[in-house]
Amino acid sequence: MIQEKMVGIVEVGGKAVRLLVCSVSDQSLRVVRTGSTLTNLSSIPETQKDALYEKMASIKSSVNEFVEQAKAYDCDNVFVFGTEAVRRIQDKHLYDLSTFGFKINVLARKAEAFFSLVAAVKGLLGNMGENKRILILDLGSSSMEIAGGKIAEAVLSMETYKSYKLGSEELVSLLKDTRKDFRKFENKIQKRIQSYEQVQTFFRPDHVVLLGSVASNATWLLERLKVEEVRNRPYDPKRINGKRVSVREMDSFVSSLLDAFSKDEHLILKFLGYGKEVPEEFEKIVTGLVTISAVLRMYNVESFQVSGQGTRYGVAWVLATEGNEPCDPQTLEKCRIV
Repeated sequence: MIQEKMVGIVEVGGKAVRLLVCSVSDQSLRVVRTGSTLTNLSSIPETQKDALYEKMASIKSSVNEFVEQAKAYDCDNVFVFGTEAVRRIQDKHLYDLSTFGFKINVLARKAEAFFSLVAAVKGLLGNMGENKRILILDLGSSSMEIAGGKIAEAVLSMETYKSYKLGSEELVSLLKDTRKDFRKFENKIQKRIQSYEQVQTFFRPDHVVLLGSVASNATWLLERLKVEEVRNRPYDPKRINGKRVSVREMDSFVSSLLDAFSKDEHLILKFLGYGKEVPEEFEKIVTGLVTISAVLRMYNVESFQVSGQGTRYGVAWVLATEGNEPCDPQTLEKCRIV
């Protein structure tokens, strides 16, 4: 039994610094406060040291502010962590993270994959059962994690994982290399995915869950296209959490967008609230969906669910389960889920 705990999480990602304050018990995670500050850390070239130092100073300020906000809710612990963009900075010694004045837990790739797996399972637990295998695909701004796990005797075990430096920033860069020819990009990314050392191919999932902004934003766009009552509403993560989407529907959606671009038609963009200029955020969605589709073909799945909860939610669940230190990120493989 997990006694209800107030948990504070601050995530330093490639796109933003995010705050999550939540109350966690055995079967529920109640969000108390969230916040985010856009940083676009992953878009800064390694050679631009002055820009990087300026950005890190801004991030430090945002993290400090979010930590203080979390402390105001009497959190048992405030856990600050960084993902791929911060890993890159640490591994290449581009910035001394110790100057922050507080500990940033730089997640190993294995840990990040596991926390995403936990977030997917706990967030959608009512739709899963014992002895089920779950595959998650989390496409973020700086990397793409794929992990496979199994639930048995109330314990979630990660059986396989892989992390690729193929986030949305890299995908948009690859699109620019094709002079924004989406069809050429589609062919290029399919060949690249096929060339990767794949997650162990014997893994056959009972459930497939997508996490990350590409999956959630694309699913929300689909909802806006199909459901008139939500067409002009702001993004609602509760509405897309657990949403089941067929791979055929996703491929059809992407194909219609690619056809529109190739014919220089912008009716879909106007309908979704964009002008004639295609914003980079929309390019991230389309290139991300093309990439996700290429990966899903490896597993011959017909549909997937979308999680409205990201890696930080998995950290919150594990933090509440394991105590003040979520687990040694180098050996993290299992988590009690009930």
